[in-house]
Amino acid sequence: MDKKTIVIMGLLVLLSGAMFASTSILHVNAQNFPVHNLNTGLSYASIQNAINAPQTLNGHTILVDPGTYPEQVVVNKTLTVVGANAETTIVDGLNLSTSTFLFRIGANETVIENFTLRNTNQNPFSFSPAIDIFKVENVTVKNSIITNAVIGIRIQNSSFVTVADCRIHAISTGINFQQVSHNDTIIGNTFETNPTALNFADLEGKFSRVFHNNFVNNINDVFLVAPNYLDDGYPNGGNYWSKYTGLDLAHGPSQNESGSDGIGDTSYNVIGSLDDNYPLMGNFSDFSISSGVKTYEVDMTSNSTISGFEFSATSRTIQFSVFGTSGMGFCGISIPYGLIFPPYNVTVDGAQSPYSDLYDNGTFRWVYFAYNHTQHTVMIQSAASIRVQSPTELSPAYMHPGATLTVTIVYTEASALNLTIEVFNATSIISNLTVTGGLQNGTAVLRSDVLLFEGWVAEGFYGVNVTLFNTADLSRQATEANSVVVDVTAPTIGDVSQNPPGSSVHADNAVMVNVEVTDALSGLKQVTLSYIIDDGSWTNVAMTNLAGGIYSATIPSFAYNTSVTYVITAEDNANNAVTTQDLGYMFHYRVIPEFPTLLILLVIMVGTLSAVAVHRKTLFRRRSTCA
Repeated sequence: MDKKTIVIMGLLVLLSGAMFASTSILHVNAQNFPVHNLNTGLSYASIQNAINAPQTLNGHTILVDPGTYPEQVVVNKTLTVVGANAETTIVDGLNLSTSTFLFRIGANETVIENFTLRNTNQNPFSFSPAIDIFKVENVTVKNSIITNAVIGIRIQNSSFVTVADCRIHAISTGINFQQVSHNDTIIGNTFETNPTALNFADLEGKFSRVFHNNFVNNINDVFLVAPNYLDDGYPNGGNYWSKYTGLDLAHGPSQNESGSDGIGDTSYNVIGSLDDNYPLMGNFSDFSISSGVKTYEVDMTSNSTISGFEFSATSRTIQFSVFGTSGMGFCGISIPYGLIFPPYNVTVDGAQSPYSDLYDNGTFRWVYFAYNHTQHTVMIQSAASIRVQSPTELSPAYMHPGATLTVTIVYTEASALNLTIEVFNATSIISNLTVTGGLQNGTAVLRSDVLLFEGWVAEGFYGVNVTLFNTADLSRQATEANSVVVDVTAPTIGDVSQNPPGSSVHADNAVMVNVEVTDALSGLKQVTLSYIIDDGSWTNVAMTNLAGGIYSATIPSFAYNTSVTYVITAEDNANNAVTTQDLGYMFHYRVIPEFPTLLILLVIMVGTLSAVAVHRKTLFRRRSTCA
């Protein structure tokens, strides 16, 4: 074999090996990696890799699967980084001396949510935080568990930071504010068994708001040297302090009206001249409830353990369980009118329970009731003599201009009633309809051209007030506001990403497709991926909402050389629809073999050259023998 042949063969072998390695990398694609950019559809082995990737841009969302991640994560882009579950998505510093932080946030408007963060460097002089927030604004940390660190969250030279619904325990300093950090909000958190829960470390750290938190068995709840606010006024109240020993015999903004309200009668001096003027007598809890097109917040203060909180839209009922081992239990709860219109029936284990109306601002009513501590089931329903149910009586809740609105009123009242329906937008009353008499106990369905209001020609959100009142006793009436959305605009389909890419789909690869879809008015009803293989029929797959406006679906694996084409359809709640085909593009890929054709050709070439070389060597030996 001459030198030229050897060189050619070597180059071909190296080239084929390189291509084989490249093919192998493509074949082991990123879809099984546990960290996902929901905007690009790409997946990564670590949180930091996902952030550092050039494809990850400001405004993207990073979703982290359950698991333990021994990382120090630097967030230098405006991102939302979300764990799948706060209990099972864990960032762990392993107590290493190198673990001087777990998250370091250096970009405005970053969101960190749903993580357990634990085990930074335990040397107290390392001042190692679980989360380090430095020179930024409008950062949010929420629904996370932080434990076993020198500092839970360090806020340095940063403003308008929100820390919400976190549990911070077994931390030397729960949250440390320093270097002119101001106008921050600390709400809905639990600080438990920390040497110090909050430390406002400098004179310029002013005007932060701290309320609806639970401070439980900390050595020092708050250190501060600048004016900040430790309550949200009456009736919202301040914080729960396990060290507070005051009584609750009165209620009202001045706590001078007879009857308890779940707020201490005297302020709690936290430190120096700083007081919580409305200390809570039990732990604070909050619950979000979606009903119709709205989301409502229900806040509760109780010295019982609360579980099983739920709301029935059909019966307009709030139900939950309370548990305590001794003494009297209580609940102070704020109820949105949009969920249950007052007055109320409160029952404990089915028996009527007296309650006190504490405060009413026309949108919420605050009530208080008490019971002997043990296990109980609490139910709260409307006790209005005329009960209007919502939002099920408006049909449709999403509509096009000119459509007829059907109003179904289910009510309880034996007398003849008057009915008023008033429709309004953000600026004015559009029109109203009044029906006098004739409505008897049961259900009335009104369908009338009078409800075709001219103002509904324009897109937008409209309110509908339904009022029923007793003609014999006008003091007994019930009014409830609902929403109607007029929408003629189809959803917006944004970026579409595919993993693996179209040029790298092998026979055993399922293909994950992500798309960003939004709808500004009526909201999305469904997003569908439709695909067809070769010349077959279309298959529809419902796409799943991962977070925000990111939807995902998976196309199954197919055999080599299968041709796959797909489109995406988005439909909103007003039945406006759009497809990617309408927008002028469809998506296509063809399944490639395990070894690309070029690589197979190169292997054949190498084999051929080897055979030629052997043949030439054989000829040379024969000639030598003949000579």
